[in-house]
Amino acid sequence: MFGEENDAINEALSNADVLIRKIQEEMDSNELFETTNLMVISDHGLMDIYEDEKFYIEDCLSDLSKVKHVVNSMSLMMIYPEEGEEDTVFFELKVCDQWAPMGDYEGDEVPLVGIHRKREIPEQYHWKNARNIAPIVIIPRPGAVILTRHIKTNEVTEANAKDYRMLSGWDNNYPEMHGIFMARGPAFKVDHTIPPLKIVDVYQIILNILGVEPGHKHNGTWSDVESMLSDGWESRVEDSSALSQYKQNLPIFTTLLLSILILRYL
Repeated sequence: MFGEENDAINEALSNADVLIRKIQEEMDSNELFETTNLMVISDHGLMDIYEDEKFYIEDCLSDLSKVKHVVNSMSLMMIYPEEGEEDTVFFELKVCDQWAPMGDYEGDEVPLVGIHRKREIPEQYHWKNARNIAPIVIIPRPGAVILTRHIKTNEVTEANAKDYRMLSGWDNNYPEMHGIFMARGPAFKVDHTIPPLKIVDVYQIILNILGVEPGHKHNGTWSDVESMLSDGWESRVEDSSALSQYKQNLPIFTTLLLSILILRYL
C-alpha cells in the first residue's frame, strides 16, 4: 500500500525474513524437516501505481445518472448502467480521450485501459459466465488505476485510494503480479526451480503431501507442479506406516503453513 521504498514496508519484510529464519532454525534443531514440509506462499505480487495513469470515469461520461453504481478495486472496475443505458455508457467509455492511444508503453501493445462488455471479456479471465460480473468491465494495464469522484461505489476502496502507492489485482500474466512459492522438506527437491506457480496449484500440492485425494474437481494442473517433488515421493503413500507418520504431523504442518500465510498481511 505504501510503496516499496517506504520504511514501514522494508521493516515488515525484514521482520518476515527473521521469522521465517527462526522457524527453520527451530525445525532444524528439533529434526522436524525429516517429516515436516514448510511452504512460504504469497497469493500475488504488488506493483507501483503510476501517478500519471490515474483515471476518473466521470471524465468520460456525459450524464452520470446513466450509471447506477460501480464496484471498484482500482485495478478493475465493474460498471452497472441503468436499464437501457448500457450501449451509451459503453460507447462513451470506449472512446474516452483519457485513455486514447498514448504511444508505446515499454514496447508492448496492450491498451492502456480495456473496456469490455461481459460477453466480450477475454477468455483468460474466465468471467464470461460468472454471475457476479457487471455488464461492463474496465481492465487497466498494470500501473494504471480507475477511480470515481461522484458515482456511487464501494466506499472502503475509494476512501483509501488516494493513499495507495502500490496495488495488486492486475492481469496475472505480468511478472510483477506473480506471487512467491518457496518450500523445504522431504516432499521437495533441493535447489530446484520451477516456472511461476499458479495459486490454484497450491491446493493439490498440500493434498498430495498429506496423502489425501481431492474430494472434488479443482483448477490445478498436476503436470505444472509434479517436477518439484522429491524422487520417489509419490510412492511413499503405499507405505502405510510412513503415511501414518505424515498424518500425525498434520497439526504441525497446518500451523506452520498458517503462520507463513499470515506474513502476507504484515
